[in-house]
Amino acid sequence: MYPKIEYLLKYAENPENDRPLIMCEYAHSMGNSTGNLQDYWDVIESHPILQGGFIWDWVDQGITKTNDKGQRFWAYGGDYGPLGTPTSGNFCINGLVNPDRTPHPALTEVRKVYQYVKFVPLDLNTGKIKLLNGYNFTNLSSFRLHWSIDQDGRQIDGGVADISDLPAGGTANMDLNYKLPVPESGQEYFLNLSVIRTEAWTILPAGQVCATAQFKLPLYKERQLIPLAEYGDLKKSVINGITTLKGKDFSVSFDVAKGQMVSLKFKGSELVKEPLVPDFWRAPTDNDFGNNLPERSAIWKDAGKNAKIVSSRFEQPDPKIAMADFEFTLSDSSGLFALLGIRYKIFGTGDIMVEYQFEKKRDSLPEIPRIGLNMVLNNEFEHVKWFGRGPGENYWDRKTASYINLYKSSVKDMYTSYIRPQENGYRTDVRWVSLSNGK
Repeated sequence: MYPKIEYLLKYAENPENDRPLIMCEYAHSMGNSTGNLQDYWDVIESHPILQGGFIWDWVDQGITKTNDKGQRFWAYGGDYGPLGTPTSGNFCINGLVNPDRTPHPALTEVRKVYQYVKFVPLDLNTGKIKLLNGYNFTNLSSFRLHWSIDQDGRQIDGGVADISDLPAGGTANMDLNYKLPVPESGQEYFLNLSVIRTEAWTILPAGQVCATAQFKLPLYKERQLIPLAEYGDLKKSVINGITTLKGKDFSVSFDVAKGQMVSLKFKGSELVKEPLVPDFWRAPTDNDFGNNLPERSAIWKDAGKNAKIVSSRFEQPDPKIAMADFEFTLSDSSGLFALLGIRYKIFGTGDIMVEYQFEKKRDSLPEIPRIGLNMVLNNEFEHVKWFGRGPGENYWDRKTASYINLYKSSVKDMYTSYIRPQENGYRTDVRWVSLSNGK
């Protein structure tokens, strides 16, 4: 029950074990969860004696209830009976789908990891790949392989390949016979694959996507940098402890006493509502509460807010470039436990590069839930566009099913409404993100 991957490997490689291993439970899909699933299946599928396992569990067991304001919600333990009635809290809210069977983001990952058709790149320069048909009794006569080559999220080539002669349990080497383009400066190229049903089967309609994959193509040409001579000049001013740098169409201001960027304006419009501040926390998930992370890592919850600035320094080695350096300490009742350094490098182009350094000074510190910087923008910047993994929520240990592409959304639509609110909506491997007000 919930064995570690190391245990599975040890079992599979022990010649004295002659019985298949099936895990009665191995992934606890309560709330925002189901990470490391691909890691498990990389091991399971490479050792025949490992036959898989059961996810706990399928559906959130909530019941629709209406509050005194007329709002409907999914109720669970604690929402019934007088205050103090013994319950198991939300411990029945632990599935891959909501009570109405709408899927959680984790179900997309399960679907991808469990898909029966696998892809192995052989030579991405010439379009050679290997297909593995993992079905036990189904050949691929009712399927077709669709492929495309995308350049920074835009399809530039594609086609359909016949895979109908691949029997159950079989493998085949295929040649997609594409010709790679000459790479453009700073662009990324990906091969996207999908196996699609050509006819309906039971409840599945024709056109159902049954397996997918993405591979980064070996194409790249360095970005062309803007020559320093083309940068605009930066003019510095200091008023009431606020240092401001002005360039063409933009200005950025720092509160030196706090070590914060407090304003960023473009053509007179303020972009920042609350400044960048160090942050070491994220909202706990259901499984975090189960393993006591909020208590164990409590030292980090307000560490960024309580950071003490110990030094600040401005440099302008060139009229077109300036740097603001701030150093902070993190302390608790037992003394110093970490050091922080934040550097803002401001260019006359309007670009601002933020460098962040962290150094722990105490060996016994617990794990950091998340490390970085937080800022708040004005509400009008509700349009989101990004080039990275998506379209849905994904995390460093749950991103196998989330492919790199160009996506659009709104701020509110990036929120995942878990029945008990928790960390949600993350995106990984993001090359760039823009937030705009439509203007």
